[in-house]
Amino acid sequence: MEFPINTQAETNAFARIRDRDAKEVLRSMNVPKERHGRILKLADMPTAPGEDGEPDRKALVEAFKSLHGDMAEVFGEGATVADVALDTSTGDQDHDAPLTVERVEAMSADEINEPGMWERVSRFMAGERA
Repeated sequence: MEFPINTQAETNAFARIRDRDAKEVLRSMNVPKERHGRILKLADMPTAPGEDGEPDRKALVEAFKSLHGDMAEVFGEGATVADVALDTSTGDQDHDAPLTVERVEAMSADEINEPGMWERVSRFMAGERA
């Protein structure tokens, strides 16, 4: 059962929630943050909530996989556009994602200084790739 969207306010609220979830999925695919906006504009994003009233994460993954098939360069180097865990809301997916040069360069000072991240970035920049 799909939940109908009846008003412009509901449409806007759903779009904000969908985009938030889409960015979580992109982070789990190791897509650099600065590329998220363009990908969201280009992808054929779901316009209605799933059965639970929330954005359908499987549909988001499929939209990104389809776009990647057509325009892989939009995702950048190091992106792993494939099926991802559908429940990306548990844990800190961005914090645990593999580091890439692009990801480290795109990080703010606050992100690098998060607990545990400084050590990971230091090891990565020293050449340790685990």
